[in-house]
Amino acid sequence: SEFIKMISYINFEENFKKLIETNILNYIFGFKIYTKNIEKYLKIEKSYKLEDPLRRVKFFLRAKKDLSSRNFYNKLSNDVKKRIQFKFKFKNYDFESINYELYYHSKILVLDQLIFDFVDGFVQKKIFDNLLNFIKTWKRVKFPISGNDLIFIGYNNGLIIGRNIKIIEKWWLKKLCSPDRKSCLDFEKTLPRS
Repeated sequence: SEFIKMISYINFEENFKKLIETNILNYIFGFKIYTKNIEKYLKIEKSYKLEDPLRRVKFFLRAKKDLSSRNFYNKLSNDVKKRIQFKFKFKNYDFESINYELYYHSKILVLDQLIFDFVDGFVQKKIFDNLLNFIKTWKRVKFPISGNDLIFIGYNNGLIIGRNIKIIEKWWLKKLCSPDRKSCLDFEKTLPRS
């Protein structure tokens, strides 16, 4: 859309104050947008080379709970709507928590939230730098076991299989997805089978 082109404009950072002062952005969105920490956000985005027009839109809209009645919002694709609406809170700002979120959500959603939390002062620069590097280099790894593995070693109750698979998966994620199949099955031996 034209709006995305406007906020992608190469000089947006230099001209955003005028856009905010003239209420053009409020007019486009149909309500007062979130501008707290916008200068800090734009500096971080530029200094880390993380410019992303959809993240900017999400930043402007992050204080709004229901956007479904907004004309501009209804013109967006479902993927864009999902990205804009998706919000969560990190349990902690460590590799374990980031790994967990990356495993269940896309990199872009996790990165959006980490950047916003950094802008809002919830994350220190050194921690942000480490986590940003972790996200950039993170690759999805397939969980090395399944319920069939537990059936093969003697499980027959579906509820117990499901419970223990979840426990093993949580342990595996805490270990940053590094344990292999054998290690996961060794860990299973510590779990109750009833």
